[in-house]
Amino acid sequence: MLILGVHPGYHDAIAVLSEDYKILAAVQLERLTRRKIDGGRVPDESIDECLAIAGARRSDVDVVTLGRAALPWRYYSHFTGGRLIEGRVRQWLGKEKAKALVKEKIPRGKVSEADVLAVALGANRNPRLFLKQVRAFDDEGELTRANVIKVTAKRPWNAALKVLCWKIGDSFVKFHNRDECIYGKVYEERKALEVSRN
Repeated sequence: MLILGVHPGYHDAIAVLSEDYKILAAVQLERLTRRKIDGGRVPDESIDECLAIAGARRSDVDVVTLGRAALPWRYYSHFTGGRLIEGRVRQWLGKEKAKALVKEKIPRGKVSEADVLAVALGANRNPRLFLKQVRAFDDEGELTRANVIKVTAKRPWNAALKVLCWKIGDSFVKFHNRDECIYGKVYEERKALEVSRN
């Protein structure tokens, strides 16, 4: 089964192609366009390059997954009035804006549990915990669009710890060639193990 993962975020757009969860190709859009942190659109170039590397066509893909999508304005059909006019003018001028899928596709006011769970999965969050957090934002435990957006935008409680762990791991990568770097050797062994598994 060919799985195409697409991240059309505001920056660092990327496409990943895997077969039964084994990665065949991953290409970041900025590597092809030579524009730093390129994004805000569907990375068609990355998708085509991944498929070319794997020797597949778009019709061969079985599943497409999106992560926290920011899609171009033209992919939405619910705009009316001033937003519709603004979008058409921007499209005509070639200055089209990307709109966050979470903010645009969740209905105004109250939302269903299914909508909230879909957002949780798209944001790589624990669905039950996410649902609990959305209910906690309101005194009556109502599920509203505003609460979903607040919870999605909220930094995790352990953000500083995650940054620290990332910096420590990055230092292992940078200094693994030095003889005095003990954890660098552990990193090299683990990397060799992961490469042999794939």
